[in-house]
Amino acid sequence: MKKTIFTLLCVMCVCNSVFSQVSTNYRVNGVYLNKKNGEVRLEYYKDTVLVTLKAPLMNGKFSLEGYVTEPTRAYIDEKVFWLEPNNIELTLDANKQNIISVKGSKNQKIQDLEDEMMSKAETKEQRVKIWKQTIAQYPDSYVAGEALFMLVGNRSCSVEESDSLLKTLSPDIQKSFSGRLVEDFIVRQKNMIPGRKAPYWKAKEESPYWLRQNMTTTSLSDFKGKVLLMDAWASSCTYCREAFKRMKPFYEQYHNQGFEIVGVNVDLRRTAEWKKAIKEDSIESWHHVQIATDLRSTAPFSYKPNDINGNYYIQAVPVRILIDKKGIIRGHWVGFNEDKEDAIYKLILELLAEKD
Repeated sequence: MKKTIFTLLCVMCVCNSVFSQVSTNYRVNGVYLNKKNGEVRLEYYKDTVLVTLKAPLMNGKFSLEGYVTEPTRAYIDEKVFWLEPNNIELTLDANKQNIISVKGSKNQKIQDLEDEMMSKAETKEQRVKIWKQTIAQYPDSYVAGEALFMLVGNRSCSVEESDSLLKTLSPDIQKSFSGRLVEDFIVRQKNMIPGRKAPYWKAKEESPYWLRQNMTTTSLSDFKGKVLLMDAWASSCTYCREAFKRMKPFYEQYHNQGFEIVGVNVDLRRTAEWKKAIKEDSIESWHHVQIATDLRSTAPFSYKPNDINGNYYIQAVPVRILIDKKGIIRGHWVGFNEDKEDAIYKLILELLAEKD
């Protein structure tokens, strides 16, 4: 009996030790200058989940503890620093609205070096050079992973260069949240390369015109043998809606020759405004769908099967994707200018003239 109790106690101690390690792996001890009492708020993302912690500020001091799966950018009273599994010491100044010092964070030291160089950068080219320098000098730092994410997210390098830079990072950084985001971007960017087969998608039809035709869902396969322009836009995007003025008469002229348009809403928080804009801009005869099934499935790695955002690279609007009669990607354009518009119209006419 005593042996059994001893064994159970040992198991409980081991379990408690494991749970303790899992539940807490960092402690932030802070000093607030020019502020004695109140509340301190710490926020950071654990993958796609926002974590919020609060602690009392007493006599200018506070303490917070918790668990992070990896070093991550965190915000304390909206001031950013690198949080990682360690004892972190912060000094903040309420008057300067800034973090004065961070101790115990290896990544913060690298971030400080990058920030110092960025403060002197005056052009996009200079910022790109600094991000690439961070990647080259600190390939095993999470700051490098974020630098690559910024490069890719700002479309500051080609998909080939993005792929090459990702491979220069250490295995841990490649598997980090930033690394996985970059890999996801690269996969979807490659899907948009002209000559590749367009990924399949299926969505609820939102156009009043097509709903009246009893068409409740729309999918890529519905446009086999047609020239399809997928137009990603938002009701708040001025350039998107400006482009419709030229596209409407063009669509009316060539629709009977096999030209189709699918408008893709990227802002699921403003669905009512989007539907209102469809009516205001008189584009109800186009097909209209949402980029994702619901708001939750727009988060990274939460894509649902057959949703557009899971396979198509649409990070900004307007984005136009042109697909030929055989379902092959023939063009992918981000942004709006007259040269791009001319190229889109020219290619549409060429594809309509191609034999099935």
